[in-house]
Amino acid sequence: MKQIVFIPYSARMWDSFESVYLEAKKNPDLEAFVLPIPYYEKNPDGSIKKVHYDVDDYPDYVAVMDYRYLDLSHFEPDVAVISFPYDGQSKIIGIDSQFYSSNLKTNCDNLVYIPHFIFKNINVFNKDDVKAAMPSCTFPAVFNSNAVAVQSESIREVYIKAIIEESRGRIKRDYLEDRIIATGSPKIDRLTKIASEGAGMPPSWQPFLKTEEKRRKKLLLFNVNPEVFLEDENKALKMIAENFKLFEKYSKYLVPVFRPHPFYRMTIAAERPQLLSVYDGLVNYFKEKELGIFDESADVSKTMVLCDAYLGDRSSLVQMMQVLGKPILVQESVQDPKEIEKYVAKVAASMPGRRTIKKTSYGVSVMNLINRLIEYQ
Repeated sequence: MKQIVFIPYSARMWDSFESVYLEAKKNPDLEAFVLPIPYYEKNPDGSIKKVHYDVDDYPDYVAVMDYRYLDLSHFEPDVAVISFPYDGQSKIIGIDSQFYSSNLKTNCDNLVYIPHFIFKNINVFNKDDVKAAMPSCTFPAVFNSNAVAVQSESIREVYIKAIIEESRGRIKRDYLEDRIIATGSPKIDRLTKIASEGAGMPPSWQPFLKTEEKRRKKLLLFNVNPEVFLEDENKALKMIAENFKLFEKYSKYLVPVFRPHPFYRMTIAAERPQLLSVYDGLVNYFKEKELGIFDESADVSKTMVLCDAYLGDRSSLVQMMQVLGKPILVQESVQDPKEIEKYVAKVAASMPGRRTIKKTSYGVSVMNLINRLIEYQ
């Protein structure tokens, strides 16, 4: 029997694997394992600051293995599926080197990389767009994997162009076309599944929604991205503070769901440690004043389905909220701050919309890719 092992590092990234894992479990000729691994925050000097091991945060249907009781030198699955792309290159976050893609590829017959992010729509003929996407298309996992499952044909072309340029033509298109495969993103499968089945309101959210009005308060998803922070840290923190003022102003009709990127605070601690107290002060103010819901739940899909609109930085969440057909404002694209208040006021005054969401099945496409790899090995 063939073996496939999924190696997630953060439970909050499990949506990149879920639908593929569920498809693998249907195959009687496959043994599917889930092997969560620890990840750690880094100090500015690159040393380990804090270790995270989310093994208890996965859904109940996932039978996880404890990596501490596994001898990797004798564990040689037919396929290993990863989403950690950086190996040792990230200044923010790390994993044990035995789980680097450069090492895993020697312990399995086929290594498959599924990105844990979703690109915005990119013009493949725009050199600036391709150049901006290049860092995310040329992580070590891209080069070390037998296959990379990407979200669309256009993004596949971006990957191919970026890799050819990064390698200065040493890596040829024919080689890449067999390895960079457009399957669709399993993250969308998780999102559309929750949207079609419904997401129950967490009990801890209920007190924030109480109002004297007949209709409930609107839920505004507020997200911040560490990449945007690093581009202009002072502007990013000021934007958070200004938005808090708006949330207070419209609190009668609107509840913000503040969900920073999982690595936002880690990024500040590693790259701009002198500003960590400022950010922590903002978060503490949000919590102490009960401006809204501070969301650290493992399942972002449920959060997006429950929220009525999006405000924040560019992010994979923008593309996912587009799938749900919900209002979106990417704040760094706004020139006049008054436009943000107009948007917040409009969301506060609007009626919650309803849209039928059809389930997607990109996990099937990824499993078809994996089955082809197994067949040809």
